[in-house]
Amino acid sequence: MRQPARFAREIGTLRAPCYHLIASWLRANGVPHVPSDSAARRRWVFDGSEAGARWAAAQIGLVERAPEPGDVCLIEQKGAEPLLAIVVDDKNAVARAFGRLFIGQAKITVSWGLPCQQ
Repeated sequence: MRQPARFAREIGTLRAPCYHLIASWLRANGVPHVPSDSAARRRWVFDGSEAGARWAAAQIGLVERAPEPGDVCLIEQKGAEPLLAIVVDDKNAVARAFGRLFIGQAKITVSWGLPCQQ
């Protein structure tokens, strides 16, 4: 498995939402059935951020668990909706959205493990 922060630095465009990093991460790790960015965004908007993320995790076959490095997670963001991110360690995560990169301490709301790591 690649290092999440390095991967996040290499992936992304100015117009890509946080889901783009996650979808790219999952595909790079050989995870099948990753919904398209537009399908994920639709669920995020219509169902809400956490419900939309849970829908995508179920579609992919991810399993909710305590955060482990390389897991996909939802992190809190002050004054805005949560972001999808990749767990770096038990307190840190990396996220990338619309050209901005975040690497640091984050409050992880929920975390899902990759199917191959179960």
